[in-house]
Amino acid sequence: MYSNYSDKAAYTAYIEGLKKQNLQELAGPGKGLTPSQKLRLLLKRGQYGLILKLAANKCLKFLKPGSKSRTKSAAKGAAKATQNTASEAPDYFSDARIAVYTAIFGAYDTLPEPACVPDNCDFFLVSDTLKPQEGSAWKQLELPREVLEKFGALNAVGKNRFVKMLPHLLFPNHEYSVYLDGNIRLVTDPTEFINRLPASGAAFFKHHKRDCSYEEIRELISQKKMPKDAARELFRFLRSERMPKHYGLLECPVIVRRHHQPACCDLMEAWWALFEKFPYRDQVLLPYVLYTHAVRADDLAVLGNNVLRAPGFRKYPHKNAPDPYAGDARTQRLITENRTFTFFRPQPKGGLIRRARRAFLNLRYTFLIKKARPERNEKRKHHISLCIMFKDEKPYLREWLEYHLMMGVDHFYLYDNNSSDGFEAEIAPYVREGLVTLTRWPLAPGQVQAYEDCIKRFRNESDWIGFIDVDEFLVPVAEESLTSFLDRFTNRPAVLIYWRFFGSNGLLDRDVARPVTEDFTIASEKIYTKGKCFFNSNFDYLFGSDKNKSMFHYLWTVSKGRALPPVDVFDRTTLRDYYPDRRPEPLPIQLNHYAVKSLAEHRLKDVKGDAYFPYPTHGDDVFYMRDARCSVPDRAILKYLPALRERLKNRGVGA
Repeated sequence: MYSNYSDKAAYTAYIEGLKKQNLQELAGPGKGLTPSQKLRLLLKRGQYGLILKLAANKCLKFLKPGSKSRTKSAAKGAAKATQNTASEAPDYFSDARIAVYTAIFGAYDTLPEPACVPDNCDFFLVSDTLKPQEGSAWKQLELPREVLEKFGALNAVGKNRFVKMLPHLLFPNHEYSVYLDGNIRLVTDPTEFINRLPASGAAFFKHHKRDCSYEEIRELISQKKMPKDAARELFRFLRSERMPKHYGLLECPVIVRRHHQPACCDLMEAWWALFEKFPYRDQVLLPYVLYTHAVRADDLAVLGNNVLRAPGFRKYPHKNAPDPYAGDARTQRLITENRTFTFFRPQPKGGLIRRARRAFLNLRYTFLIKKARPERNEKRKHHISLCIMFKDEKPYLREWLEYHLMMGVDHFYLYDNNSSDGFEAEIAPYVREGLVTLTRWPLAPGQVQAYEDCIKRFRNESDWIGFIDVDEFLVPVAEESLTSFLDRFTNRPAVLIYWRFFGSNGLLDRDVARPVTEDFTIASEKIYTKGKCFFNSNFDYLFGSDKNKSMFHYLWTVSKGRALPPVDVFDRTTLRDYYPDRRPEPLPIQLNHYAVKSLAEHRLKDVKGDAYFPYPTHGDDVFYMRDARCSVPDRAILKYLPALRERLKNRGVGA
């Protein structure tokens, strides 16, 4: 638990929200739709065969509403759901110290960040290749000398299993331990599991397909995950020991233990001794260890029936392995990401003709953009300006203004959308210095209209006008500055800078006087297909067109009567629904989007309303969805933090 949160109900609701969002992510795109929505989706994609199949299933269910097989299946499903749910509400509160750890040898996995970091948990990594990034919750574990001595004779698999099976040798100062495979992300507070450990002091997931070691050995042979000779030797050994069939089978990517408990130590040491004799698959050996210790496998399966669908964990594919969740996306013909992008919304994969058409349009626009030249080349008062529309953003304005002044922005056009928080005092010094032009804009929602008004009134004052929000910060990554970046695009009508989303860092609430850029450092692994645009004032904006209904995301201009889309940070033509699967490249600049912040701050967005949509768009479900996608540290912006603090201090802001 977090000791600094006195409201237990709020903390419990926060963790339950993380788990609920994880289940929705596991369900895959297209899940949770009503029958009519599913039908429209299938008709749109032309999947008539699937429509007929679903209709036939519906007819069969209608004709046989009380059939024995259907009743039996429903009862079996209900029983399974009951088994997979704790008998009582999870308890996330304990003062016991918990070591959450993983072991990665031979670069077999990457390291996902936990969704929350409770203060009674320490996160440890044991690896010969990976090191935790700066700002990560994971810390490198210094192994005791006696462990290092035993490591000398072990290969990568043996080292992993040694660390996995014998936590009592690694964590003398922790009462409990939670082992995670390197491809498992923790989504919940692990305290809930230590509060329902069985008498043996160890807890596992039940295998979701099989309950027999002999069947598991056959499956390992068929999948070529175990040499045939070794499998036959193990098979004969179990037979000679009179190991019964269907004794139970457990999955071992997650293990929760009270590792100093004698019964648990005996089980783990016996498991390791057997693995030394059969050093291939630890999972198939565990039932025999339980059998020799008179422990039933079902008594240890208290974590659930399927780790792939567990609300508290997210299992990612190993490197070069198929994604265990990709089946849902393929069935729905939707893709959620490629090697470069995370799609803001799942995209239809599309057929060959559709993809060829989009590729042709992209090439056509690329040719037109390369030929286009500025309509005018005037000397203007400002080189780079930013335009925002805001409502009740008083705590964030000074940090945002000072940061972008450091980045090379010369002027700001601020459109106030009916604020009532007294923000005027915050920006008064900037108005006096001529850095800010303030416009009252009562139209709500009216974001596009405000930005188009800015272009009409102020395009002759600035070479470049960028349209972003107060929760977005431009971060030069490989570039020296924003100025040097935009100077490479003087012959381009508009430039799109991609979003990188940032999560909550596990914060329910925080002191809003602290810099946003310091408190939130866990981001999405990939850039998003959306971002925000800079408009080159030497070109003409395309007024009165549906192409610019979301002009801040995809700003279209006109040159010699031809509409032109923006280019991206790599100088590639950008269309709304065309994102080729290219090899990832280092970003010269990115737009840090702190759309989540803490849960309390996120909930205030619904109270204020949305600048673009006429309905609420910032509910708790959006918070958990966006937060779940943020799992890697990104501290690129922190190199500017000392200078930002000094500037805020000089402005009289205690930062």
